[in-house]
Parts: sequence; C-alpha cells; structure tokens
Amino acid sequence: MKRSKWITVLILCTVILTGCGSKEKPVETGTEHTQETGIEESTSAVGTSKETTEALEESTGVLEESTKASEATAEESENDNSMNGYEEVIPVDQLDTKNYNLAWENDYSDFYETGFKLSIYINAEKNEDGSFIMDDGQNWLACAEIDGKNYYIFPDEFVQIGSIECNVYMDDQDNPYILLSSPRTASYSLTEFIYTEGRLMKKTILERGNYNYLGKSYIK
Repeated sequence: MKRSKWITVLILCTVILTGCGSKEKPVETGTEHTQETGIEESTSAVGTSKETTEALEESTGVLEESTKASEATAEESENDNSMNGYEEVIPVDQLDTKNYNLAWENDYSDFYETGFKLSIYINAEKNEDGSFIMDDGQNWLACAEIDGKNYYIFPDEFVQIGSIECNVYMDDQDNPYILLSSPRTASYSLTEFIYTEGRLMKKTILERGNYNYLGKSYIK
C-alpha cells in the first residue's frame, strides 16, 4: 500500500514538472539583443547619413548659384566702373564739312572689319601746292566713321596757334581707341575715345591752360 502511494506521488510530481517546463519562455541572450540593437542603430545611421548628404547637396547647389550671381554682379560692376568718367558721343545723320578742307584722313577698316575711318579738316585756304595758308588761328574739325555711324570727335572749334592730332590703337578686346590731343601756345588737352558695345564713349584725360608752350621733341 505504501509502495503504491509513493508511485502515485512520483507520477504527480513528474506531471507537474513537465507542465511547468512546457510553459517557460525562451530566455533572450545578451548576444541576440545586442545584434538587434546594432541593426536598428545601423539602419538609423544610414537614414541620417542620407539626409545629411541630401542637405549638403542642396546647400552646395545654393552656394554655387550664389557664387555665380556674385560673379555676374562683380563683372557688371567692373564693367560699369571701367566706364566711369566717360560720356557717350551721339552720332549724327550726316557730317557737314562744306566749309572745311581735308587735312588728313585714314581708313582703319583692315583692323576693324565693320568700318573705322578718321578725318581732320581745317577751315583754311590752300596754296597751289596743296599746303594750307594758316593764320594765327583756324577752326578745326575731326570726324569718325565707325560701324556706319558718323561722329564729331572735335566739333568745329577755334584753335589759336595750335593744332589737333590723333593717335589710334586697338585694345585686347579689339575695341578701337582714339587719343585726340590739341597742343596750343597757352593750353593743352588730351581726350580719349573708345568704341565699345555699339557706342562711342569719350573721356577728358588732361586739360591745362594758362601756360606758355615751349616746344616738343621731334626727329629730323
């Protein structure tokens, strides 16, 4: 009888222990938890890196646009500053030289394909040999024909014991330049002309008066 009770007790204990073992949940190991956490952090880091890259690309684009705008503004400002002190010479429909005799002219169209010609006139009579009969003073006239447009660059001015002279050159942008000087016994002036962007611009470089002219260098 006692033996039967012990067997019964053993059977019950075995059943109880088996039931408890089947209800236990698997225990997460530290390694598995760490791996899951690492994956989440890595995924988050990838997302953050992508957002950062997109933000940097956007900032770079804005910076490039800003730089281009600044360069364009600087270039415009530089161009504007290069014309400081200049004034535009207004072209005329036709040059009137009927009261003058031609003293000098030259055609520079070989250097400026659209046409570039200069001429100087004097309101004075000529000898039979073609030389001028000069008085103490005469009216002078200087004209320019550029791109089919006509300009007075020295418009009908009386020159007392003196003359006008033109020096012509081209800059590195193929813009025609004219340096017109007027040396006289009591004054001197130097004016620069530049033809650029379809306009003839003028600037007084030097203008002096109230002095006595002594002479100039020349080679025989």
